[in-house]
Amino acid sequence: MIKSMTLELRPRLQICNAFIHLNKKVNLTAVKVKLSKENIEITIENKTVIFLMKFIKLIPDSLSALDVTKNWICFRAQIMSDPLLGSFKTQIITNLTFNTNLLKDSIKNIELFNTGKCHIMCTFCKNILSRDIYIKRILPVPDINYDPSEWFCCKHNHSSTNMYNLIPLESDIFYGSFFFIIHASLFNHNLKVDENVVICSRCLHYLGKIHTDNSFKLWSCSVDYNSLSNSTIKNATDPFNDFLLAIKTSMTGIFGEEIILQYFEGKDSHSLTIKPMDWHLNLMIEPKDILCNNIVTLQRASVVKVLYKYETNKNTPDSVNKTYCEVSFLVIKAGLEHLLTSTKRFPQVYRTAIDYNVGYICLDNFINNT
Repeated sequence: MIKSMTLELRPRLQICNAFIHLNKKVNLTAVKVKLSKENIEITIENKTVIFLMKFIKLIPDSLSALDVTKNWICFRAQIMSDPLLGSFKTQIITNLTFNTNLLKDSIKNIELFNTGKCHIMCTFCKNILSRDIYIKRILPVPDINYDPSEWFCCKHNHSSTNMYNLIPLESDIFYGSFFFIIHASLFNHNLKVDENVVICSRCLHYLGKIHTDNSFKLWSCSVDYNSLSNSTIKNATDPFNDFLLAIKTSMTGIFGEEIILQYFEGKDSHSLTIKPMDWHLNLMIEPKDILCNNIVTLQRASVVKVLYKYETNKNTPDSVNKTYCEVSFLVIKAGLEHLLTSTKRFPQVYRTAIDYNVGYICLDNFINNT
């Protein structure tokens, strides 16, 4: 009967907005909504579903702005003041950050390489892309938004240090949050180059790009590493984890900021622009598995409510409130799929704002990829 249930909690205003998506169209006369302190009772054509809420208490007679359109039920209700959520004067924020240990785990670093020699493989078809690699140094490099005054390389002039003039030796691996930079001579004929794109010759997946004349930049979500000393395989990172990491590492907290994820493929470009509206929004939603009964216990989720837009071959003018992050196309795809799914939690009339879509980024989905 019910596809999804979404309650946006606004504790400082002591209200919640409800969006209920039904399996079929209904008329207003066939719908009855009843509020109790700890549950919401929805009756549709003599079938009743009760939604239990553990974390908030409703004011029973506060139902307002009820709207039943096609297969959507929307309304607003007041919630009681709760020290766990805040009050008119204060707001208590929970689940503000990612698990920092998981963020560290998302960067594949030195564990595998310390075991001896290894191979680099395509994660999609397991094609071996390199000859035997003997790694002596694994070094981090700055991202595109780094502050030159806070980072330098001892082998380069401090005033001219740039990640694009840092070239790894054959025994080096440079890494960033979403990529590795490796000397080009380490690869075999199973890796081919088309313009500036690095491609697996077997499955034709795009694995990275040319970094300099002597090095390749490979995306962490596209390659595996196989240790030849103990047959251990370090799998590629999950693209959606990389998407969440990109959001976390790119955000500045500036009002009106924009995070622009970019991918370049030859002369073509792809971008996903994200404008955070509410960094710390708590939802009450249906559980992943809904049992076939009339009582459903809602679960709490911490999300970022955003405006987002996907574009191709679009020149974006630079601005002080824009943060750019170059990622794999798989990362943009995974993030866009997540956002499009979240947009379906809104009725059609609430899904867009000017030329942007409205959606959620669920921080709780950040999982360990090891």
